[in-house]
Parts: sequence; structure tokens; C-alpha cells
Amino acid sequence: MKNYLVFLFVFFFMFNIFSQDKNDDFVVPKYQSIAIGQLSLAYRLMTLSTSLSIAKAVDDDYIVSILNNVDSTIKNCSNIVSQTDGKNGDIPKMILEAIDYFISCSKSVKNYTTLHSYENLQKVRACIDRSGKYVDDLTELHNGKTKKKNTKNKLKK
Repeated sequence: MKNYLVFLFVFFFMFNIFSQDKNDDFVVPKYQSIAIGQLSLAYRLMTLSTSLSIAKAVDDDYIVSILNNVDSTIKNCSNIVSQTDGKNGDIPKMILEAIDYFISCSKSVKNYTTLHSYENLQKVRACIDRSGKYVDDLTELHNGKTKKKNTKNKLKK
């Protein structure tokens, strides 16, 4: 009886290991999609915060609070991408690079919000433009790889 239980345990353990390998092909692109979506939202919120700051439409504390939330969200996103995908491949490296850049850009927007100067505004405009390029490049790269993978899976069937 104990031999059967050990065999059953080993069978389910091995089954679990092999099933996780197949799930990674599905899960990792989904995490990458979520990360890119969060970066896109962060870009939009930074752009909105910049516009609000330029127009002096709200108190500085509100803008800084929004940007602090953006920072914490994309830092969490960084942890998820690092743990699920490591730093293998173009997309995870680019996502992690973009997250670092977005955090520094957010800091520039906060600096402009607290101290309105032409020099700070130029930094913010430059970082917002580059942030938008990061989002566009990541979206194109991810969509291209996902499309290729889907085409390969259809050909296998």
C-alpha cells in the first residue's frame, strides 16, 4: 500500500512539474502584457500630471500623490516581471529599463511641480516624449512576438 502511495505521489509531482512548463508559455506573455499596460497608464498619468502642473489646476500635493502611486505601482510591476520572467529576452529587459526610466521621469515631474522653472519643464517634456516612445516600442515588440508565437502554435496543430 505504501508503495502505491509513493508511486501516486511521484506521479502527481511529475505531472505538476510538466504542466507548469506549459503554463509558463501562456503566463509569461500575460504578465508582460499587464506590465506594458501599467506602463502605458503610468505614461498617461504622468502626462496628465504635467498638464495639471503647468496649468496650476490643482494643488501640488495632489500631483505628487498621484505620481507616488504611479511609482509604487510600476515598482510592483518590476518585481512581478523580475520574478516571473527573470531578465531573459528583449521584452523583460526593456520593461525593466522602462520602469527605471519612468520612475526618474516621475521624479522630474515632481521637481517641476514643486519648483516651476523653464529648465525643469524642458526635462519633463523630454522625459515624457521618451516615455511615450518606450510604450510604443514595447507594444510593437510584444505584439510582434505574440503574433509569431500564435502563428507557430497554429501551424503545429
